[in-house]
Amino acid sequence: MRMKTPGSLCAFVERHGIPFATTTMAKGLIDEDHPLSVGCIERAKRQVQRAFLGSADLVIGLGYDTIEVEYEAWVGSVSVLHVDIERADVDATVNVVHEVVGDLDASVERLAALPPARNARPAAGALLRRAGKWRPQPG
Repeated sequence: MRMKTPGSLCAFVERHGIPFATTTMAKGLIDEDHPLSVGCIERAKRQVQRAFLGSADLVIGLGYDTIEVEYEAWVGSVSVLHVDIERADVDATVNVVHEVVGDLDASVERLAALPPARNARPAAGALLRRAGKWRPQPG
């Protein structure tokens, strides 16, 4: 991932309680043992990941490079917010509802600074538990 300050990515995920998946290029930016991690896109536990992602309202692709695994392979009909230094390279089957193209660090820092969102979807915890990844957040 093309970030100079990868700590802001973790701050964004934690502030908003957003479950996340990485790609092989982004592995290590946030520890895979993080309680909100659903693993690496299209790798282990793929069916659980797909069920989880399919239940989402929105996928936020932060610095997502489709050279690894294109959105078409895994996002299904879920809407995509694409945030990167380049426009999304997708076909018409991908519902990109908005793109933010520019400085990735500044974009993630601004997202992290937004008032905290609350993930109230009960299905998220159940699917992550089934994947063996979910642990309740303290507080």
